[in-house]
Amino acid sequence: MSEQPFPLLDGYARQLDLEADQIVPLSSSAEVRRIATSRRTRRRVIVVIAVLVVALSFGAAIVWNQDSHRAVPQWAGTATATSETPARSAPSTRARASTTTKPTGTVVTVPGPGIELKSAADVNAVSWLTPSAKTYLIGELASFQQGGAACSLDLNAYRVPDLISGGYSGCGGAEITWGDFSGTWKEIIIDQAVPLCTEVRASGWTSSIPRDFPGGQCLDDTMTVVDYTP
Repeated sequence: MSEQPFPLLDGYARQLDLEADQIVPLSSSAEVRRIATSRRTRRRVIVVIAVLVVALSFGAAIVWNQDSHRAVPQWAGTATATSETPARSAPSTRARASTTTKPTGTVVTVPGPGIELKSAADVNAVSWLTPSAKTYLIGELASFQQGGAACSLDLNAYRVPDLISGGYSGCGGAEITWGDFSGTWKEIIIDQAVPLCTEVRASGWTSSIPRDFPGGQCLDDTMTVVDYTP
């Protein structure tokens, strides 16, 4: 049976023989067989060692590759998922509503049950109130609370930029519409029921009033409910 040639390993074996001074004159066939057997043994040993080295190197590479994958956080390989900046939620309408951002004549209903104002700080916290409206309502609240009364003002709706619908509570109660009379805020109507149209006109208000605002509907001379007209 012919031997599988291993040129590199055979050269390595010859080098070992030379270094060990093991190459001797071929004086007999027995000596030739002994040397051949010795070479085959060394070759096999070298081949086994080489195979083991390759196998161990390959196994170590696999382990390193697996460990390196484990060491990488999941987010490190998903740049596209983290590159986008999440959209921020829009500020609430109630907190950011402003009369300056809405067209003149726009009627806005305050969300929920309305806004209760118990102090000047409460009035100043309402972002959509103009500075002149805040100043007026702070004075209005103080007048209702004279003598320690537990009154509060309620805001339910407004029309840009001249009307506010609300009322007072905690010390009785009534519905009110406040209006901006050429830069000065006043009560247009304060009542617990549908007012007379003559009462609304007596305030001096010369514009329309939304139907849902106090005074927006009133009783005419025949005591019929009609839309207010100046």
